[in-house]
Amino acid sequence: MYPTVVLIGSDQLCCRTMYTGTMRKVKQMAAANNLKHWAIYRQYVNGRLFHNSTDPAYLVEHHNDPYWLNNGVASV
Repeated sequence: MYPTVVLIGSDQLCCRTMYTGTMRKVKQMAAANNLKHWAIYRQYVNGRLFHNSTDPAYLVEHHNDPYWLNNGVASV
């Protein structure tokens, strides 16, 4: 079984979007939809379901996400 992740991002018109799937699938969706910025989170950490996009324990990686950039976490 492949780990499931959650991608939250914004497109060029600043519309928020969310995808759930494998890492490869959500990255393909981000590229296909030309997202302006995004962050990928683990769906589960220590048995707890993803519930907070500002919790660094869930963060896997991000690309130009304003929240994480403002908190000193570098983009990939």
